Amino acid sequence: SGGDGDVTYYGAPLHASEEEHAAAEAAHNARWAGQQKGVTMVGTASYQHTLMRVRTMTEKKLDQRIRTIERAKGQHAVVKMRLFARVLCLEGYEELAAEAAESLKRLVDVLGDSGSDEVQDTSEAAAEVE
Repeated sequence: SGGDGDVTYYGAPLHASEEEHAAAEAAHNARWAGQQKGVTMVGTASYQHTLMRVRTMTEKKLDQRIRTIERAKGQHAVVKMRLFARVLCLEGYEELAAEAAESLKRLVDVLGDSGSDEVQDTSEAAAEVE
């Protein structure tokens, strides 16, 4: 967990360190570089956008977000859910991260995923937080 009383520019408590988030963001960007076929992910599955959502939404709204992404089964649902699960885990939302990891598995079953090895990584990360 993060420092005592640290806050971000979102005004929300800081759970994971900025360095941990920077490393996770770099890994996310490296994983998806050049694979979006010209479609921008900014505002939909960018790391910073997802982090902002997690730090500013209530737990109820975060839970609704998990269900919304899974239900929509959009073009980038797997990417969005994987990222959402990781950020939830880093921010200390153990139960929500586990729910998002389960949702990710269901999405991959339906939509497929070239990075299926990362499904296990996300599940393991959620389990480590528990």
